[in-house]
This record gives sequence, C-alpha cells and structure tokens, in this order.
Amino acid sequence: LFYNSSSKTGQVNSTVVKSAITEIIHPVDTNIILSDIAGKEDSYIFTIFPGGVGMVLWIISILGSGNVILIESYYNILKKLKTVDSRAVSYLSGLVLTRLCIGISLVLILLPLVNLIFGIAVKGSILLLLLLVILATLCFLGIALIVANLTKLPDAYNAIVQVVQFPLLLLGGVFFSIEILPDWL
Repeated sequence: LFYNSSSKTGQVNSTVVKSAITEIIHPVDTNIILSDIAGKEDSYIFTIFPGGVGMVLWIISILGSGNVILIESYYNILKKLKTVDSRAVSYLSGLVLTRLCIGISLVLILLPLVNLIFGIAVKGSILLLLLLVILATLCFLGIALIVANLTKLPDAYNAIVQVVQFPLLLLGGVFFSIEILPDWL
C-alpha cells in the first residue's frame, strides 16, 4: 500500500492501516506493507492506477451485473431461462465467475503494462493482490445484488448507483485531491 506522508489524509490513512494490520496480523513489520511516496516524481500514478482498477471493478460489478439482472428480469428473459432446467444458483454463480475472471484478467494484464510503461512494480505478493481483487469484486457484486433487489426497473437501479458512485468519485481522493475540496466535505 502506498501513502503520501506530506498530506494530512495520507498520514491519517497510514496510521489507520498500520493499526489495523497490527490488530489483524500481529507480528508484522508495517514498513514492508506501507511505502511512503512523498516527494517521489510522478507519484500521481501510484494513486491513479489502483483507483482506476478499483473503478473498473466497480463498473463491471455494479453497473454490469445488477443492471443485467434487472434488464433480463424486466424483459422476461429470466422466465424464459426458467423453462430450461436451470437454477438461480447456477445463473448467479455464472454471473459472479464471469466478473471475477474479468477482474483478475484485468489486473494480470495491467500489472506488466504499468511496469513496462511507468516502471512501477508490485513490491508485495501478487497472490494477495489477486485476493484483494476477488474480495473487492465480491463486495461490489453484493452491493449490486442488494440494490437490484430493492428496485424493479433498470432506470431506478442506475439512478441509485449514480447517487452512490459520484460521491465516491469526488470524495475518494483518487481522481481529485481531497485537499483542494472545502473543509466541510
């Protein structure tokens, strides 16, 4: 994990992550996991790459799966699918597996490209990174299923997702610096 010690948010986030790591995985050197990027040239790529990957995982999970379920339900495609001997578990597991495959392949393709173009290599374990991608995708899919269950129309689903997505984009600190925002945000 990278943090910027020259910003207030970076200092707070690194303290929170260090305390969480020492609580969960007790005897570990947090300096191995956390790397300070303050003062490094082109340090914005350290922020934009993980944020971009997270955003793509969000899009393929939230906008891709929940919207697909509602559209197929709205146009009675799911009822036609029930005429074939299939269960809801197989339908949902196929949806989850395709999103997981897309997310994992995205990371496995982008990591060598970012290393080749920008010279940024992963210092930690690739397996832990893939586990993080799997967990993020499953969490986003869970959110998508909850919101899809609350709404019946694809347009209502998209509106609810946008209400959640835009504050995450603006206040997440990945695409826009949090320090330029007003204090009340």
